[in-house]
Amino acid sequence: MPTLPSPWLLIIDDEPEMAEELVELCGDAGFPAVSADNLEPALALLEKHHTIGVIASDLRMPGQESGALMSKLASSAKNLGRPCTLIIMTGHAGSTERKHATLLGVEHFFSKPIDTEAFLTTLGGIARDPRGRTQAAD
Repeated sequence: MPTLPSPWLLIIDDEPEMAEELVELCGDAGFPAVSADNLEPALALLEKHHTIGVIASDLRMPGQESGALMSKLASSAKNLGRPCTLIIMTGHAGSTERKHATLLGVEHFFSKPIDTEAFLTTLGGIARDPRGRTQAAD
């Protein structure tokens, strides 16, 4: 796996414990990460850190409708001027959310609780080929 810039991964989750656990897990596995607890600080981190190449976001957060949140994140990722992969994580997704995510170009969708082995495997695939089309398992 290539050496990744720091931070390379942005984790967005309104549950601070979950976000910090993922930041630590990913960092220990060689995927330098930062976290934000909602959309506004996340967008500020994307502006600040031009090294972020992956956004892993919870789907449902206070004050954000899930479809609008996915649309904003997908738009932000596309407008960065660099490869940036969007991963959705949720404990509440139905077929409508998955279909909307697919239409937005989201290729990786994880159900909570996260299968950390599959999550890290997906990150490894993205690190090797940021434009790859590997689909993550639930």
